[in-house]
Amino acid sequence: MFLKLGASVFGAGILIEIRVFSAAILLTLIAWWMKRRLSLSEHKTHYLIIGFFNLALPFTLFAYAAQFLDVSLMAVLNSSAPIFGALFSILWLKTKLTPGIFLGLLLGVTGVVVLSWEGLIIQDKIDWIPLLASLGGAACYAVASVYAKKTSQAISPFDNARGTLWAASLLVLPAALLIPIQQPPIAMDWVWALALGILSTGVAFMIYFKIIEEEGPIKALSVTFIIPVFGVLWGYGFMDEKIGWNLLIGGGLILLAVALTNELLRFPFFQKSTINKSLDL
Repeated sequence: MFLKLGASVFGAGILIEIRVFSAAILLTLIAWWMKRRLSLSEHKTHYLIIGFFNLALPFTLFAYAAQFLDVSLMAVLNSSAPIFGALFSILWLKTKLTPGIFLGLLLGVTGVVVLSWEGLIIQDKIDWIPLLASLGGAACYAVASVYAKKTSQAISPFDNARGTLWAASLLVLPAALLIPIQQPPIAMDWVWALALGILSTGVAFMIYFKIIEEEGPIKALSVTFIIPVFGVLWGYGFMDEKIGWNLLIGGGLILLAVALTNELLRFPFFQKSTINKSLDL
C-alpha cells in the first residue's frame, strides 16, 4: 500500500532511493548505538549481489507496477516468490522437497490463482508489462534468498541487511536520477515513502535475513503467501478496492499453504516424510 501511494507521486526511481536510503540510515543508527562495525569492503561483492537481486531490481520493478496495478493484485503477484524459491532451491541447492511441503506449495499456487482470478479476467485489456514486472520482482526475491542462504554463514543477518541496503542505495541512484518525479510531493507523501523505507524495509529486513539463516529460503519466502490476504484488506480498507469471495477462499488456501511449507501443520500420512527432515536448508 505504501508503495502504491508513493509511486504515483515520486515515480519508481526516487521512491526506491528514499526507501533503501532511509532504511540504511536506520540500521546504521542502530549499529552505532550497538557499537557494531560494518566492513563494506570485506564483503562488497556479496552486498552488491544481494542488494541488486533482493532490493534494487525487485523494488524498482514493483514500484513501476504500482503505478498501474491494484494493491491487492500486486500483493498476489508478490506471493509467487516461494514458488520461484522452491524451483531455484532444487536447481541450485539440490534440495529435496517433502510431500507435505510440496502440497503446501501447490495449495499456495492455487490460493494465488483464486485470489487473482477476478483481477486477471480480461475485460478491455490487461497490463501485461506491469504484471510481468511484478513476477520478475518475485523471482528476484527468490534468487537473492537462495544466494543468501548459501553464503549466510559468514555474515550476520544484521550486517547482511545493513550492507545490502547501502549497496542498493548506490545501485538505485542512476534510476533515481533518470526516472522523473510524477508530481510535487506533499507532507503525507513523504510519510508514505519513509514508512515504506523505515518500517517495511529497515525493520523487516533484519528479521528476514535471520529467518533465512535459521530456516532456509523456502520457509522464509513462504510468509509471502500471507501478503495477498493483507494486501487485499489494505486495498479494501484504505484504497476502496473490491473485496469478494476470492479473498475468503484464496486466503484460506494460502494460510494452509504457509502452515504446510513451514511444517507447522502435518497430516498423518506426511509424518514419515517430514520427520526425516529431507528439506534441510
